[in-house]
Amino acid sequence: MYAVAISEKATADIREIFEYIAYTLHSPVNAEKQLNKFYKSIKGLEQMPERFPLVPNETCRNRNIRFNAVDNYTIFYIVDNKNLTVTILHIFYSGRNIDLLLSDL
Repeated sequence: MYAVAISEKATADIREIFEYIAYTLHSPVNAEKQLNKFYKSIKGLEQMPERFPLVPNETCRNRNIRFNAVDNYTIFYIVDNKNLTVTILHIFYSGRNIDLLLSDL
C-alpha cells in the first residue's frame, strides 16, 4: 500500500476549484460533491497507482508524471516505488492548456 501526499500546489488547486464552483457558480453542494470525488480518487491511488497512464507530454513523461481524469478535471501525480509514496502535484480543469500549466513542474 502506498502513502499519498498532496502537495501545496495541489491543495491550492483544490481550494480554487471549490471556491469557483461554490461562489462563482453559486453551487456549494456541487463544489462539495466534486471535492469528495477528488479525495475518493486520490485515496484510490494507495493501491496500484501506476494503473493510470503517463502524461503524453515528453517533459512530464521523462519525470514519470501520471494522470487520472475525474469528471472535467485531471489529477497529476508521481509515484515513488522505492518509498511507496504517491505525490499529487496538481489538479487542473481539463479544458485548460495542460502543457503550459505543467511547465512549472
